Amino acid sequence: MKCFLDFKPNGGLCHILATAYRFKQEQGWRRFDFPSGKAGSRMDRAVEMLVAAERALVQNRCLTIPCVFVRPEVDKATATKVKDSVRRHQGTIAETEAEATHIVYPAVDPTEEEYARPTMRRDRSVLLHWYYFPDSYDSWSVFDLPFEFSETGFGTSTPKSTYKVTATWALDIDQYNEWMNEEDYEVDDNGQKKVHKFRLTVEDLMAQPSHPPSSAKKPKRKRSPSPPPKLGKRKSGRGPSNLAAGSSAMTTPKKTRSGVDEEEDLTQGMEDPPAEPRIVEVVANPSNPPNS
Repeated sequence: MKCFLDFKPNGGLCHILATAYRFKQEQGWRRFDFPSGKAGSRMDRAVEMLVAAERALVQNRCLTIPCVFVRPEVDKATATKVKDSVRRHQGTIAETEAEATHIVYPAVDPTEEEYARPTMRRDRSVLLHWYYFPDSYDSWSVFDLPFEFSETGFGTSTPKSTYKVTATWALDIDQYNEWMNEEDYEVDDNGQKKVHKFRLTVEDLMAQPSHPPSSAKKPKRKRSPSPPPKLGKRKSGRGPSNLAAGSSAMTTPKKTRSGVDEEEDLTQGMEDPPAEPRIVEVVANPSNPPNS
């Protein structure tokens, strides 16, 4: 994954694209088409292209296939699993620490404070790496880091010549079918877990506001003034306010604010019902006797 983010001249991405376009020309492809099936000549050619890209990365020292040395203090059962996992993923086993790229120590428990860490930054956009997941799970997020983190360029970090990692680094390879990030499993010379200076805890992530800062908000659109009320007698509470338009007012559906037509009012052209007679009760009193 890191090779795809290496934008330097003659870097990882340069060799990946050069190999892919060279292979495309040799095969006479009109375009890149990666089939989704598990069989077929097209799939075989695609796999062959990826193998050629990996070979180009190794030859140009953009990618190093791990050569692993397992320290004697690792128990035999775990050491066997580590070696088998490394071999299944085209790695090699070193006989001495001097020739190894990765030195495996006994497994240690991860700390609870480890959750994520930034790897790159572009303004407020941060590429977060999630602990104990491979680099392919990294994701961009708008995040205000609680510490200073320079806006570094892609692919500018120099990989170490030798990594000291726990046995879990090799055991997790089978679960994700790709090499894990060494910095998640790094230990010191005594086999103690190293603490990354840019680690982020769950509390750090949860402390972020759920909305962008006010400076990043778009200005609200001003509300349009309401149209002046139309004059005229109101025939019905559901009908249009002015019937002087005649039949055109009856055939034109009323629109809501969202622009969606409402159902046509079938009572628009009907006359108002006649007013009911007003009945007033008169109470008889001595000064106003009822008629006999």
